[in-house]
Amino acid sequence: SSDVCSSDLLQEGMDLTTTYKTSPVSLASGIMLGAEAVREFKVMTTNFTAEFGEQSGGTVNILFKSGTNQLHGSLYEYYRNSTFDARNFFDLAPGQTSPPPFKRNQFGGSLGGPIRKDKTFFFANFEGYRSDLSLSDVANVPDDNARLGKLPTGTVTVSPDVFNIFFGGANPLYPHCNTTESAGVGLCRYYSSPVESITENYYLGKIDHIFNEKNNLSFSYNLDDSSKFSPSAIGVTADDRLARRNTFTLQDTHIISPSMINTARVGLNRTYYNDEKVTLNGDFTPGTDRIDPRLFPYKLSVPCAAVCTGQGANFPSGVATPLPVISFNFGMTQFAGSATDFNFAPRWIGYTSGLLGDDVNLTRGKHSMQFGAQMKRWYDNMAQYRGNPLGAYTFSTLQTFLSGGPALTYNQDLITLPTSSYGRSWRQQLFGLYAQDTYRIRPNLTLTYGIRWEYVPGPTEKHGRIGNLNKIG
Repeated sequence: SSDVCSSDLLQEGMDLTTTYKTSPVSLASGIMLGAEAVREFKVMTTNFTAEFGEQSGGTVNILFKSGTNQLHGSLYEYYRNSTFDARNFFDLAPGQTSPPPFKRNQFGGSLGGPIRKDKTFFFANFEGYRSDLSLSDVANVPDDNARLGKLPTGTVTVSPDVFNIFFGGANPLYPHCNTTESAGVGLCRYYSSPVESITENYYLGKIDHIFNEKNNLSFSYNLDDSSKFSPSAIGVTADDRLARRNTFTLQDTHIISPSMINTARVGLNRTYYNDEKVTLNGDFTPGTDRIDPRLFPYKLSVPCAAVCTGQGANFPSGVATPLPVISFNFGMTQFAGSATDFNFAPRWIGYTSGLLGDDVNLTRGKHSMQFGAQMKRWYDNMAQYRGNPLGAYTFSTLQTFLSGGPALTYNQDLITLPTSSYGRSWRQQLFGLYAQDTYRIRPNLTLTYGIRWEYVPGPTEKHGRIGNLNKIG
């Protein structure tokens, strides 16, 4: 029942957890690929030996397959579509009589064999994931009368700026209703099925070399590259997420004597992900054609994720320009809100962890002893604007919004000092030593005991952007 942030997931002995010690599951697809490459795995939930430290929760250790003198491989494909799906309760778009389209492909293959017989072997694995899921979205938007200021409770003078920005043009930011179903005073329903697209590619390569009967070397490299594109209910923005993980391990195993084995290991894990909100054209493709520059009190340009809009008259290419968020207390769908639980955008994080470790296994009679040392270092670079860097407006009534305000509330998280930044470059390290013994007292009684020492100095920030509150009062 431990939180995922309290657990460790090891791959060939290398820690895969990323920033905030979170799981290495792809933030785009929400799954872990590569099962075809796994030779064995071990799950430890309680009673850890001294070999494993750092976390108080569970520990999972995964080992990959290796090549042999025989050439072996596999191919597979899993396919799912909407043919046998039932219609969702909210699949009510005009003319829709069947479930919206859904296609998912999960495919891959592996191959292992000799490079040099009895000496050097290879193993390679690829797995791909493609998902195109039509969402069942329902939005509450102003009806045609409300856009002209004609409300059931009376008339209101619609601000020309509000009309031109939100309701003007062939593809307005707030689309026209496609049903006559009422959603409240001056509101009606807009049903849509925008396509959420997920792409993930998982690559693994492993080389094993036997120097002699007492010494072998193993090298592995793993790349997990994924992206997700989720349009919002009214089609103004889409959640755009990119996640990429690179993992490298090198391990040398040396038999010193029949009773002593030494294993030295070095590893590197690099994770990068970027969460943005990209603006959309009327056909749900990325673009800024419909966006009026008056929406921005100022422009904030941040690195684009998987999707980059092209060059426009008011927007540079290669970056994402977040929109201000507008919320309503009367049931109208939020403007520039997230399609999913996406309240961290815009943000981008580059996380790197390094490992240097050595373990010695020694057998003496009924005792199986193990000693080891580890050194880890983390580099956690992030810039996190957390949702509303261009401001968040709240309107209490439709009349107030149509007339151009004033807003009920407004908040903005903005750093104005030239020397200030949302970016942080955290650094931290760990030193660990352990010793343990498994004592087989009798054939049916075994005692395992050990001790572990860890030293983790406090985190530092590369540019000095850190403060400590030492005393209050």
